[in-house]
Amino acid sequence: MRDVAAVLRPFFIAGWCASDVLHALDWRPDGTRWPHDGAPTWADTSRVRGWLRYRLAGWTRDGEPVRSPEQRRQAARTAQAIERRRVLEKQAEHAARLDQGDSPEKVRALATIRAMFAESRRKKTAKQTPEVSAVRVWTPLHQPALEVRQSSGYEAPLVNRKCS
Repeated sequence: MRDVAAVLRPFFIAGWCASDVLHALDWRPDGTRWPHDGAPTWADTSRVRGWLRYRLAGWTRDGEPVRSPEQRRQAARTAQAIERRRVLEKQAEHAARLDQGDSPEKVRALATIRAMFAESRRKKTAKQTPEVSAVRVWTPLHQPALEVRQSSGYEAPLVNRKCS
């Protein structure tokens, strides 16, 4: 029994639990299952010690046990929690920046852009709608008054209007 304890001792010191050791005896570190059980009987303890060392050898590096499957899962959960916390902090920081309002540089830049768009719209509308002036044409009293619209390059149709 001391032989078995001597083989398993480094793993328990490294933080492995009994289920981690059982997993390591049934599975290789690459995730494949051992092809057959092949465990010797407990009557021959020297063979049990050799079998344990052989099965657990894949779970060591330079004679020291690597992290157990449970320790790996715990490390992955911790890394995910840290990453999640980092993302949430970044989102909170971004939201806080938005709540502070716009910086003076941004306000000036937006005002400049809006002024440029307004000027562009004003020039565009000035080109599309020429100035129109109405001229009243004299007609005899028994005919309705005619109104002619005159503009630069655009002539409005004659409009019949009654005199008031």
